[in-house]
Amino acid sequence: MDPAIEKSYNVFINSMSDYFQRSVTISLIKLVCFTSALVLCYAIIFERLLELLKEEMWLTQGMLNLIPINMLLSVPRLKEELLKQSV
Repeated sequence: MDPAIEKSYNVFINSMSDYFQRSVTISLIKLVCFTSALVLCYAIIFERLLELLKEEMWLTQGMLNLIPINMLLSVPRLKEELLKQSV
């Protein structure tokens, strides 16, 4: 084989190898950035949403406790609904 062609072939193979290594590195950096963004969104948005829902649940439960017991006992459907749902 001609030395010039062999050298060109080796340069091509090395260039392609470098290109694929750079591609993998860039893809890995993108994956890490995306995963970090997801974790950050979860920590900021989802945790705050859960806290707000917990507060709303306690407020609702407190309002349900304001229903007088005689009213609860006199209306069977209301009693069934409250027993059916765990608040």
